Amino acid sequence: MTARVAGKDRRIQSRSAIAIALKQSDVKDWDDTELQYGRRRDKNGHLTGRPPSFIPKACHAELMHRYHAKVEFMMTKALPEVIPELIDIAMGNKVAKGDQVRAMNMLIERAMGKVVEHVQMTVDQPWKDALGAALVGTMDQAEEFIDVEDVDWEDG
Repeated sequence: MTARVAGKDRRIQSRSAIAIALKQSDVKDWDDTELQYGRRRDKNGHLTGRPPSFIPKACHAELMHRYHAKVEFMMTKALPEVIPELIDIAMGNKVAKGDQVRAMNMLIERAMGKVVEHVQMTVDQPWKDALGAALVGTMDQAEEFIDVEDVDWEDG
């Protein structure tokens, strides 16, 4: 897209970014290099011209998705060699006790799942004090005009 700035036509966005925004181009079809540079290759397979001033968010998101998938695949593929090593660390005497405990904890968490953590929250009601201070009179008088009901969150 071009705009007229100071009497000259200036490109304000790359063609690739416009095509993505208009849903004319799907970044899933792009290769990793195109995603890194935020633009498509030309008909000869080269990344020519000036680099874009920004990389479209869709390009970054797709590239991160691909990297995460590759890392997950590599980690899953390495598990048969890694798990026995981790077991040796947990059971052996070659490492410090702290490292053994961490290795044991890792094995237990992966085999049985992490222990569920319970979080209890208490909520103050500063709005009630602010409302009472804003109105002329006492809090009891304010509660007569406004139906204020304390809710016990633990019951439901």
